[in-house]
Amino acid sequence: MRSFAGWLERLLLVAAAALLAGCAAPMGAVVESLPPVKEQEIVFYRPKDGGGLYFAAVIDGSTVSTSVKAGSVQVFQVQSGSHVVTLKETPAWTGSAVVTANQLRVDVPAGQRRFVRVDLARATIRTYTGNWTFRLHEVPEQEAMQEMRGLRFAF
Repeated sequence: MRSFAGWLERLLLVAAAALLAGCAAPMGAVVESLPPVKEQEIVFYRPKDGGGLYFAAVIDGSTVSTSVKAGSVQVFQVQSGSHVVTLKETPAWTGSAVVTANQLRVDVPAGQRRFVRVDLARATIRTYTGNWTFRLHEVPEQEAMQEMRGLRFAF
């Protein structure tokens, strides 16, 4: 007969596996190249930085994605002109994760694409929460394409 401690240990292992599965959310294809620009685009990419949580991308005050994950690439259509981009916590983490990110002004001429790298500058992590500081940088296309190889498109 199994002891209560044995059952509890198994239950905790199953719970831990379920929680970790959430960090392994599915992503799309590996980035090899990008299709030609149809209009104007801002591309957010976040290198594999060890951070398991995901955050919201914000363009001009509007949340355009709630899944900026480590190792991900996301492409957003924008109007030509100047845009302000940043990150914030997603509704799932409001009150439990504190996100600090600079605001970056990105000028996107008609028919062009601009790249924004999301760097994890510092993290004070508590179980599933913590204080996260990100730095957003505009990166030249050639450098961005090199850094994005091996990352995955996010849904």
